[in-house]
Amino acid sequence: MIHDLGREEMLILENIEGILKMVAELYGMEGATADTQLSLKQVDHLSYLFLVGLDDEGRFLPLSSVFKEWEEDREKKLPIGTITSTIKRLLKEQKDKDAKHQTFEVMRLEKKTMLRSGTAQSPLRGKDVRIVECSESYVYILNSTHRVSVIGCMDCTIFVGAAVSLSINACSRLKIIATAKNCRVSNCVDTTVYLCTNHKPIVIGDTRAVVFGPYNASYDQFERYFSFVEYGLVISKQMF
Repeated sequence: MIHDLGREEMLILENIEGILKMVAELYGMEGATADTQLSLKQVDHLSYLFLVGLDDEGRFLPLSSVFKEWEEDREKKLPIGTITSTIKRLLKEQKDKDAKHQTFEVMRLEKKTMLRSGTAQSPLRGKDVRIVECSESYVYILNSTHRVSVIGCMDCTIFVGAAVSLSINACSRLKIIATAKNCRVSNCVDTTVYLCTNHKPIVIGDTRAVVFGPYNASYDQFERYFSFVEYGLVISKQMF
């Protein structure tokens, strides 16, 4: 549900009830409590914090779509306590699911170049990839991956061949070339992202001097790996 349960996301999880109370106060409900009720529309203000899936036309689903109560009655209001419990339960289920998912990690590279495309003995296809705290390095991921998280890197060039989702968090002075179904950038500075995506990137937090441009690379078997990405990307409809 949340792209990568790191420090930023755990902070959201720990404070979700307080965040919902702030939404209530924006609508004039001063002194909101766990019993204060919110509408579907009010909860959907927080959709940008969560990637809950895509509809049949490839558009992001709103946060309210995960609540069975609103499937039955869209005019119904739910208590903040109920909304909080549902979100926490779904996030725990996602975390348990992620624990079973294989992850390839690139940790603390410094002034190095790494290229990975996977082998028969150690396949990369479909795995989660975490690139963490690297500096002055070049990282090339040449395969179709599930989720790619770039965290705390600086002065690097990172190439992501094909991913379902890409998260760039707390980075500076990066150049990223990637194809991804979804992309989120948070708390980054002086970063350029050359991106092929069918959806507008989500930009949040203290993010400054971030530039987006069109995807500008190719490599052997690009089309093959591209076709493996879940949901599929449509190059002719890319946004950047």
